[in-house]
Amino acid sequence: MQSDNVRSLGLPDRYPREPLSLPPAGRALWRQMIASLIDEGLFKIGRDEAAFQMGCQAWAEYLQCNEVLEADGLTVKGEGLIQTRAHPMLRVREASLKQLRIFQDQFLAAPLIRKRLREDQQGDLFEQIEKVLNGDTSAA
Repeated sequence: MQSDNVRSLGLPDRYPREPLSLPPAGRALWRQMIASLIDEGLFKIGRDEAAFQMGCQAWAEYLQCNEVLEADGLTVKGEGLIQTRAHPMLRVREASLKQLRIFQDQFLAAPLIRKRLREDQQGDLFEQIEKVLNGDTSAA
């Protein structure tokens, strides 16, 4: 059921481990969410791993884009007659946001489930993702 491309970091054996191919922020998101999603019936092992992995990847990419954009600014020096142009990471960030919206719809959208996960002390992460998806770039 589980591929060889996983590692164990304290999750019980009944939960799929985060793929090693995920960046650290994506692996952290996986570990923080997987148990609650499975326990609440929102994640079916054997069906949802790929979609969940893409959401975790998108989260990590979004955070990385923000780091680069914060360091470099939103524009870069252009070549030739073009003095400045939009930073290429803006496009990557937009693509990550599209993936995060799909991720939100599939795994985070039910308000009742979000309430339950907040009771399990995981609300801060969900609220942070929701703020980003609602346009609050200071949340990341």
